[in-house]
Amino acid sequence: DGDLILAGSGDPSLDTAALARLARLLRAAGVSEVTGALRVQADALPAIRSIDPGQPDHLGYSPAIAGLNLNFNRVYFEWKRQGSDYAVTM
Repeated sequence: DGDLILAGSGDPSLDTAALARLARLLRAAGVSEVTGALRVQADALPAIRSIDPGQPDHLGYSPAIAGLNLNFNRVYFEWKRQGSDYAVTM
């Protein structure tokens, strides 16, 4: 019962496979659902939106830097409000 907290340490090499392994470990430990919120703690490093702000957002060689990174921050997601919901593009 309660919240699940994903806490980052600033490791840029966390990838989707490692995140899936973490989910399997949680399942093996008996966690079958999260009744609270999924919280993300990313304050291990200061958040920097882009290494070079002059580069377009979608380019992989100028990623954001933060305390929680996934796939070297090279996948660009964009959330846009769509009525009372959000649409996600990749």
